[in-house]
Amino acid sequence: MLRLTIEIINHYISGNSELASKLKNMVFKKNENSRWSKINKLITKVTNEKTTNHYLNIFKEIINDLSFCCEYESRIKTPASINDELNYILSEEINLEKIEDFVGFRYWIKCETLDEYPLKMLEIISNILSIKELSLNVKRVKTLLFEDNPHQKINIYFTFENINFEVQIKNLMLKTALNKTIYPMWQGHIKKRFNSNNIPFYSFNLERDKFWDLICNAYSDSSFRITQKKFGCKCFKKCELRSQIKKINSKKIYFELEKLFSPLKIKINYVS
Repeated sequence: MLRLTIEIINHYISGNSELASKLKNMVFKKNENSRWSKINKLITKVTNEKTTNHYLNIFKEIINDLSFCCEYESRIKTPASINDELNYILSEEINLEKIEDFVGFRYWIKCETLDEYPLKMLEIISNILSIKELSLNVKRVKTLLFEDNPHQKINIYFTFENINFEVQIKNLMLKTALNKTIYPMWQGHIKKRFNSNNIPFYSFNLERDKFWDLICNAYSDSSFRITQKKFGCKCFKKCELRSQIKKINSKKIYFELEKLFSPLKIKINYVS
């Protein structure tokens, strides 16, 4: 069991969160089989619902109408992940309606530079909201701020017949770098999914320069590990990634986002 635990931590640290999740689910099934079975039974029921597959297919088909290349992935939370989430919100009751991202769909936009992302993200949202059965079921929207921020992501939450969906729109360009940095920091330090004593945690608001150094190093060096003692931006004179972000007209993007969601009376939550 100790070997498996170490293996899970190593997968988180190396950026392989999918494999870490599978192994964590194996451990949960072995240690708490009764609770795992209860949760899995509910998951299976929702997974087999026509509603789930219907809306996953709609989100998938949207890609065909985009003016740019975009990858996608979808997933349904594992019993271990749901149990973690319920514990995180201090709930022993197995109520899937409390899991806001029970069904997940991610659009990964292909970009050459970070400043390409916002307009492409707006196009995806516009296409989503043009479909009435999607727009009528939007519950809330959360977006990361664009100013001086390498983490480009917007989350749109839907509920279809009591099944909760989370749609994320992200930049494929930094996927690997973020998986090796922000994700293990969040899973270890914030959600306490593993012992994070050996990895740093940098506040975006308080330690932004270190945050950028970390991301840039992970982006430019395929051998990067967050446990390494030294890291830093590898660009000449000034950070190229950070320069790309500064080209974004954030006020214009926020204005366009508000135009898209205001007819639905949806207030956007802006977070750093």
